[in-house]
Amino acid sequence: MFNGLAEGGSKDNILTLKSYTACHKKKGIFDEAMTLFTKATHVAERELGENHEWKENLKSVFEFSDEISA
Repeated sequence: MFNGLAEGGSKDNILTLKSYTACHKKKGIFDEAMTLFTKATHVAERELGENHEWKENLKSVFEFSDEISA
């Protein structure tokens, strides 16, 4: 299911991929979380402007957890 979201996906898929990334990360499935994060990042780079809010929001998935862990 997730494979089709990034392949030729639109910007509408970015938030879905971000949500699934957060869920996988919370469950401790870090390899899959990173794969989904990478797909979301590729779609965001392709579909959004340089300083788009969603790009910053996407990065926060991993930044926020790093702050909590520290």
